[in-house]
Amino acid sequence: MTTDGLPNYRFADLTLDVTRRSVTRQGRAIELKALDFDLLRFLVESAPDVVNGDVLAEKVWGRHFVSPENVAQRVMLLRQSLADDANRPHYIETVRNKGYRLIPSVQAVLSSPPSATDRRRPWLATAAAAVLLAVGGVYLLGPRPAETVDVGPHTLLPSSVAILPLQNLNPDAADAYFAAGIHEEIIGQLGKVPGLSVIAKTSVQRYANADKSIPEIAAELNVETVMEGSVRYSGDRVRITTNLIDAATGASRWSEVYERELGEVFAIQEDIATNIAAALGTEFPLLHRASTHGQATTSPEAADLYLKVLTFQRLCSYDVGVQLPYLDKALAFDPSFANAYAMKAVLYATSVIDCADGRAHGAEEHAALEKLALDNAAKALELDPTSTQAYLGIARVHQLFWRWSLAIDAYEKAYELSPNDVEVLNAFGLFLSFSGHHDRAIALLERATQIDPDSPRSHFSLGNALALAGRTARALTVFRAAAPRMSTAADIRRWLGRMEAISGDRAQALTEFQAAERLSLPWANPSLVINMLYSYSLIGGSEDVERLASTVKTMENTGPVGAGTWALMYVALGDAEQAHHWLTMAVEKIERHEPDAGSMNLVVIKANPFSNPMLDEPRFRALRDRIGVLD
Repeated sequence: MTTDGLPNYRFADLTLDVTRRSVTRQGRAIELKALDFDLLRFLVESAPDVVNGDVLAEKVWGRHFVSPENVAQRVMLLRQSLADDANRPHYIETVRNKGYRLIPSVQAVLSSPPSATDRRRPWLATAAAAVLLAVGGVYLLGPRPAETVDVGPHTLLPSSVAILPLQNLNPDAADAYFAAGIHEEIIGQLGKVPGLSVIAKTSVQRYANADKSIPEIAAELNVETVMEGSVRYSGDRVRITTNLIDAATGASRWSEVYERELGEVFAIQEDIATNIAAALGTEFPLLHRASTHGQATTSPEAADLYLKVLTFQRLCSYDVGVQLPYLDKALAFDPSFANAYAMKAVLYATSVIDCADGRAHGAEEHAALEKLALDNAAKALELDPTSTQAYLGIARVHQLFWRWSLAIDAYEKAYELSPNDVEVLNAFGLFLSFSGHHDRAIALLERATQIDPDSPRSHFSLGNALALAGRTARALTVFRAAAPRMSTAADIRRWLGRMEAISGDRAQALTEFQAAERLSLPWANPSLVINMLYSYSLIGGSEDVERLASTVKTMENTGPVGAGTWALMYVALGDAEQAHHWLTMAVEKIERHEPDAGSMNLVVIKANPFSNPMLDEPRFRALRDRIGVLD
C-alpha cells in the first residue's frame, strides 16, 4: 500500500506529515507515540467538528472497549507533548459531555514521497508483540475488546459480585481516571478472597452508563450481587458512595458513604472490599488482613499519581516510558509505597522483550532490566509481603529468561495470594500451558472465562491452551465462538484456521487464513509473515507459502528475527537442515538464559500440535525435549 501523495496538515504553528508520521513545530520535530499521532491526525482530519470518545475509540484504537478515562488520559498526554494547556488550550479543546475538537483552522498541502527507510520503520512498533501473538502469548497484550464471547451454558456463580464502573461526579472528564483507578483497585482487592467470584473489569466496563437494570446485568454476568457507586474529589477531600444490591430481591446488602481526606483513599478501598466480602459470607485471609498497610499510601499526591497509572491503555506491553515517571514521582512523595514498587517491577519485566518499540536488547541491557525488575519487586515485598503484582513481576522475568522453575514458584505465590485475579489466572494459565502442565492450565483459564466472560483475551488463551494440549475439538469450539465477535482480530482468525486444518476442513481453514492475512496488511514485521506462512503450510498451500517466503526475503533488513521464528519458517518450508540449524541456535540461546521474542515460537515447535512429521524425527525430538523443561 503506497502512501505517496498523502497531505500534510498545517495548523497554528504545527505541521503534521501523514506520510512520515511526524509532527513539527517551526521545523523542529515533536516526539509523539504512535497512538498519540493517530489521535492527533484524526482530530485534525475531523476539524472543526467535535469528536466524541466512542468515535475516537473506534477510529483511533480500532475497537469499542476503550474506556472514556483511557481516551481522556491519552488526550492529556497528547496535550503534554504539544505543550498545550488544558485550562487555556491552543490546540485541543474538551467540549464537556460531547468530546474533543481541534481549535486552529487546518490547511492541507501535498507531501513528498517517503524514503525507503521511512517505509520500513512501522515494523518497529509491534515486532516482538507480533511473535507473541502468533503463539497465543496474549498475556502481554493486555485487555482486548470487551465483546461477549459465549462458549456454552452458564450457571450462577456462588458468592459472586460485579463491581460496576464507579460514576465520576467530577465536572472535568479528564478526572475520570480517579474513579476508574479506584474501581480497578477494589476489583483487585476482592480478587484476593478465596471462594469469592468477582467479575473482572473488562466484563463490567460495558455497563458504564448502560440503560440496564441491576437484575438484567446480574443475569448477563451470572452473579448474585451488583455494586454501584460514585466518586467525587476536590482538593484534598474525596467522597465515595457504594451500594451492594441483591440481584434477586433488589434489596441493599450493604451501603456506605465515605467522606475523607484524599490520602485515605486506599483505606477506603480496603474497607469497601472487606465489607463486600463479609456481605457475601467470605473474608480476607489472615495474611492479607495483617499486611494491608504496607501496600497503601497516605500521601494524596502519591495516590493520585498511582491511580493515573492504573488507567493507562495496556496494549502490546505496558507503556514503560510514560508510566515510570508517574511511579517515580509517587515514590518521591512516599518512599514506602509498596504498590508503586510492584508496578515498576512489572514494567521493567515487561520491557525485557520490548514490544513498545521492537528493539532487540543486548545482554548488558537485559541484565540491567532484570536487576531493576527484581530489585523493585524485592522492595515491594519488603514493604508488603502480600504484593501479588511483585510476584507477577518476578515470575515474568524468570519466564522470559527461561528460568522456569523459579517462574513457577513466583506464579504459585501470586496465585496463592490472589486466586480470583483474572490477570494472575491468565498469566499463570498460559505459562502452565507452555510448560506442559495442560490440565491445570486449562482449569485456571476456564476459571478466567467464568469471571471475565466478556474478555476475548481469556477465551483466546483458553483456546490456545486446549490447542497446545492436543484437545482440538474443544479448542475449535472456543475459537469458533470467539471469532464472529472478534472479526477484525487477525490472530484469532489465524488460530481458528489452524484448528479447522487439524479437523480436516481445508476449505474453511483457507477462508480463515485469507481473512487473517487481509487483516494483517500491511505487514509490520517479518515474524508476522512467517507465522502466516506457517499457517498456510498446514493445508498444503504451497503457492501461498512460496509467495510469503519471497515477502520475508524483501523484509530481511527491516529488523531482527528470533532464531525460533526462523526455525518455524523452515519447518513450514520443509527444509530440515535449515530448520535444525535454527532450532539448535534457539535452544542453545534458551539454555544460556537469553531472552528473545522469537524464542516463544518454540512453544508451538515443542508441542507440535499440528503433528509435523519432521519434528518427530529423533534429532528434532531431542531438541524439543530441551525446550522449557522444569526441574
